[in-house]
Amino acid sequence: MSNRTPRLFVLLTLVLSVCAIYLVYSTGGADASGNKKKKARKKAQPTRVVKAPQPVQPVEEAEGDDPDLPAGAKINKGEYLRLRDQQIGLIRGMDDANAPVKRSAAIREMEQQERLVSQRNQSLNAPAVSWTSIGPAPIPNGQTNAPASPVSGRVSSIAVHPANPETAYIGAAQGGVFRTTDGGATWTPIMDGALSLAIGAIAIVPSD
Repeated sequence: MSNRTPRLFVLLTLVLSVCAIYLVYSTGGADASGNKKKKARKKAQPTRVVKAPQPVQPVEEAEGDDPDLPAGAKINKGEYLRLRDQQIGLIRGMDDANAPVKRSAAIREMEQQERLVSQRNQSLNAPAVSWTSIGPAPIPNGQTNAPASPVSGRVSSIAVHPANPETAYIGAAQGGVFRTTDGGATWTPIMDGALSLAIGAIAIVPSD
């Protein structure tokens, strides 16, 4: 009986050792397979790549497309703008550094001259000039083409006798020549029989 006990103890120890080894192996294998599956899942998922926004590059204008320069100009832009401002200033009367002062002085001088002219006119006290229509009155329905409307003659020239101011001649644009010998009280046509009644100018010959 004493000899069997150590043998049973050794056998039991071996059985327990085998069971323990089996349990450890089975548990480790399951963990390993689970880890492998998790790793496989992680590898299967697509990787998201987030790209940083690219800075916007300024669009470079092609040579010759500058709106401040005329087409085909072979000149530095700064020099061109300076010359352009100088030309504009010349047109506006501001062609040098003292132009604003000169312009203000010219305006004050002009205003002073206007005041002097106004004072001179007031000092003369000249009566207002008035005109009175003495005829001829418009001819009703004198227009030959439609629509019919009143018309009147147009004086294109006038000449006063140099020795007798009571005598004068007037020429109508398409009405011939009229003469007065009583200072304009009455007028007499003197060339109604001419081939053309268009009058552009009248001159009196003193020797005739």
